[in-house]
Amino acid sequence: MFWKLTKFTVLLLLVFISSGCQPAEITGIDVSTSRPIVSTQTNTIQEGNLSTKLLISPVSRHSPTLLSDDQMVDFVQRRNSFGLTLFRHLRTVISEQNMVFSPYSIGLALAMTYGGAGGTTAEEMRQVLEIDKNSEDFHTTWNYLTQRFDTRAKEIQSESPDYALQITNAVWAQQDYPFLETYLNLLSSQYGSGIFTVDFSSFPEPARLEINKWVKNQTNQQIDSLIPKGAKKPLTRMVLVNAFYLHAAWKHPFPVELSRAEPFYLSDHDIVDVDMMTQTLNTSYMVNEKFSMVEIPYIGEDLSMLIIMPSEQSFEPFISQLDGKTLTDLIN
Repeated sequence: MFWKLTKFTVLLLLVFISSGCQPAEITGIDVSTSRPIVSTQTNTIQEGNLSTKLLISPVSRHSPTLLSDDQMVDFVQRRNSFGLTLFRHLRTVISEQNMVFSPYSIGLALAMTYGGAGGTTAEEMRQVLEIDKNSEDFHTTWNYLTQRFDTRAKEIQSESPDYALQITNAVWAQQDYPFLETYLNLLSSQYGSGIFTVDFSSFPEPARLEINKWVKNQTNQQIDSLIPKGAKKPLTRMVLVNAFYLHAAWKHPFPVELSRAEPFYLSDHDIVDVDMMTQTLNTSYMVNEKFSMVEIPYIGEDLSMLIIMPSEQSFEPFISQLDGKTLTDLIN
């Protein structure tokens, strides 16, 4: 059922940067003592100035825990609610501009961070991410969802070689910080991830280049400069990177010869002519006085693009009332 509740469509990336963090409330970091952790993949770059290490727990990733439809619906509804809340906030920050972001990517990156949070920090993250008190269920559900995506992506790709869906996450942290074994165990067992360590303090620019290199490799060479020059400072202590790469054909391709210029409404008053794709197909759609909605499937049919267009003069009221439950009801 949850495949009909989660919609992801384009190449998406998130970088969440925390400078000068306060480790007192991040219980994943032990500021007093540390236990030995397995360290692998040591590389030296930038003429020997920067050393990159991957800290990873020897604990294997857990097999997905089978969840009921009700559990999955509740989880996805909470993720969608978080995404829509974030959308409304971003609209006030980035006004009069096109905006593309991935609530899935942001939520996943913050979930990995939440696993190392404690005290007030953890409580505030629970509120924002809409997490109940059972954090263990929260992480095991993410583990189920991400592995399910990975399994279905491989199945579709075996039948359609041009199809690719890859979701990659990484935590990049200041070297020599002692991380708790329990936190690394959580990252490995529930997210299949570890922590890359670099020296932001001494080599912020080489660290930036190394992260960009990693992102480029993870996104099939599509994004080669995610973090701009000067964005990393000596006070940077952690960078969360989430790469969401999707390359998929439509189940029903749009004929090029049917594209034609038509009016596109930027607002109630501003109109421009743009090339519009055109085709006729049988698919799910909904039209009423408030909005029009249509679902366009990708090859494999597990993923689709869901387009919602508010009717004239109703954009702001529609956006203000859209929440996770409403979106779930519309999709159903």
